[in-house]
Amino acid sequence: MVKTIQVLLIEDNPSDAELIRRHLSKESSALFQLTTVERLSEALGILAERGFDAALLDLQLPDAKGEEIYAQVRAKAPDLPIIICTGTFLEEQLALDALKRGAQDYLSKDQLSGFVLSKAIRYSIERKSVEKELARARDMALELARLKSQFLANMSHEIRTPLTAIVGMADFLAEAELARDYREHLDILRRAADALMRTINDILDFSKIEAGMMKLERVPFDLRKLIEDACEMLAPAAQAKGVEMIFFMSPETPALLVGDPLRLRQVLVNLLSNAVKFTHVGEIVLEVFPRRGIPGNGRARLRFEVRDTGIGVPAQAEAHLFEAFIQAQDSTSRYYGGTGLGLAICKKLVELMGGEIGYERRPGKGALFWFCMNLEKQSAGADAQAPEGDFAALRALVIDDNHTNRRILKEQLMSWTFRPSEAAGPAEALEILRAGAGRDPFGVILLDFQMPQMDGLALAREIRKLPGLERDPPIILMTSGASSPSAPETLRNLGIAAFLTKPVKKSTLYDCLIHVLTRLAEPAPRKPRRAKGPAKPWKLLLVEDNPVNQRVALLQLEKLGYENIKIAHNGREAVELILGQSFDIVLMDCQLPDMDGYKTAAEIRKLEGKSHHIPIVALTAHALEGDREKCLAAGMDDYLSKPVVMETLAQVLSRWEPPV
Repeated sequence: MVKTIQVLLIEDNPSDAELIRRHLSKESSALFQLTTVERLSEALGILAERGFDAALLDLQLPDAKGEEIYAQVRAKAPDLPIIICTGTFLEEQLALDALKRGAQDYLSKDQLSGFVLSKAIRYSIERKSVEKELARARDMALELARLKSQFLANMSHEIRTPLTAIVGMADFLAEAELARDYREHLDILRRAADALMRTINDILDFSKIEAGMMKLERVPFDLRKLIEDACEMLAPAAQAKGVEMIFFMSPETPALLVGDPLRLRQVLVNLLSNAVKFTHVGEIVLEVFPRRGIPGNGRARLRFEVRDTGIGVPAQAEAHLFEAFIQAQDSTSRYYGGTGLGLAICKKLVELMGGEIGYERRPGKGALFWFCMNLEKQSAGADAQAPEGDFAALRALVIDDNHTNRRILKEQLMSWTFRPSEAAGPAEALEILRAGAGRDPFGVILLDFQMPQMDGLALAREIRKLPGLERDPPIILMTSGASSPSAPETLRNLGIAAFLTKPVKKSTLYDCLIHVLTRLAEPAPRKPRRAKGPAKPWKLLLVEDNPVNQRVALLQLEKLGYENIKIAHNGREAVELILGQSFDIVLMDCQLPDMDGYKTAAEIRKLEGKSHHIPIVALTAHALEGDREKCLAAGMDDYLSKPVVMETLAQVLSRWEPPV
């Protein structure tokens, strides 16, 4: 049975109303049931009593005109398909405005026909139905995104809470005197915890991007420091495999920029981590340089390249490299591990920052990943590169078996007016030194420690045997280890004035050269184990319900020198303690029983009034977008995401320590 379409006609002109009635009856009288009213007040009354499938609406009525008519009909029947019937140019303009506000169609009265009316009414009803379905689907998608975000937040909390204890206790055990086999077991434990944390962060980041929750910052940062920090983080893993980690930022590249340093660093660390994972011999190089045609308006277009001498990417896998949960080949997921999310996250982050990312094939040479983006230059202040000194064209000799290292060191030395020469090995170095020992001697030697056939110390001994080179020039030894390769006395006897750990920062090299050439440098001592910090007088309140996390936090705080610490196991206990005692800083877990950390912080703020303010630092296992803002909105002053690293804890607490 065909359903009759109920149409409300709101029209005060009887001839126009009759014309519309005739048109519809000619088209199909069985399908359309027309109800006519002449006033807006009548229409609103009928709409409240009866259900209509569509409305034909005139915009000039005795009791209302223009957009007021459409607005009141729409308010009374929000889901009713409305078709505007116009008779003048002015009404047509009003009809266009109504379309922008949600009307389904408009028709000119002088062009009406039964076919046009019938088609317009059916189309409007179908369109409104589609709009309702789309709105329902949108609401469902938003609700699913909310539930997904909530699930991820809960999972993050449940995983990070026990991981806090694992990471914290592993850090303390690492400083203890352990037998060799136990230390190996501990290293495995720490690597597993780090891998788990990376996996959690990857899944959270990917989900936030997919849900459209990832927001970019726009803050000033130092690009050179960001690159150096990223390389320093991964250098030990590369050095453990005997792989050189090298970075170079061309002198033309601006260092002081504005953007999102956290996300840029995340992309670099991800690409470098992949390079370390898939490279077993050779080198990993991060290079940054400006592209030709630098955009104006205070912006620079930079290209970042990460290339390695690893296993490379099979040709058949290149098309899917940046897809989620994809490994370059089936065997890599079994042999190397990983979620397959790293490159997908890199692509999405780079595109969010307005850039592009790609891969270049290097058959037999390894992999080369690159990305380009425009970054805003800071408006004022000197560039944050290492100082461009004047060393009066002093000669320098770079001895390193790695070609890339030699090239980068030479370019840096030339930027400081040195006249550098290079040697790829001991034999070549000794030959150059013999030839240059006369009228134009070398002022300094940069010597790599790890070289085939002869290491740096052995070569230094041979250099000191050459006539005229028994004590000078000073030698800077570059090593891949964190400590000196020999005793300080041995280094002094060989004329080794300093040693640097690779990868060498440009600013560190500059400072070292200044000290060495002014005879102020001494070989750096072995880095001691972290000792307990000096006692600090401040009184801390730790609000934490998990006994294991309490123990970890206490050990960390005591290691930092905080001895006067009280523990509250829940929010109510914290409030009672603050009522009876004075505290300098509160460390507040956000997930507490009975009264959570947000409510507890708000209650503390009510109690203290305006005369006193206790700094509250949030400790939370939630790490989603907006969690920090939620803590600050509740009255807290700072935020730490679990598991808490001791260095980060020390930095945050130092910001809130009151003056002594």
